[in-house]
Amino acid sequence: MKDSPFNIMTNKKYKSISISNLIINPDNDRFESVENEKQAIDIMLTKLGDKIYYIAIHILENGLSPKPFYVMPSKKSNKKFLVKEGNRRTTALKLMGKHSKKCTFYTLRFGCSF
Repeated sequence: MKDSPFNIMTNKKYKSISISNLIINPDNDRFESVENEKQAIDIMLTKLGDKIYYIAIHILENGLSPKPFYVMPSKKSNKKFLVKEGNRRTTALKLMGKHSKKCTFYTLRFGCSF
């Protein structure tokens, strides 16, 4: 899957941002806080692996939901954005982007190493 930009809502304005410039929120309200994006993805897959898998399948079959992703500029990098709303969809997209290198749909469903 090509790393193509898509529309993200920032400060009530839409902006195209590459998926590689989005950071999965390590302080996601759904889970305990972790230190970094890799740990955030790991915990999300551990707790919601099947849901992330089905979100990925839905995106492949129907396209991306028109519901906006809410992001804020990262404090660590001026080119990156922290995902505030849309972490599950963003995780699915990031895993699909790694599909050709390390992940298959089987490993996407049951865990994938990064």
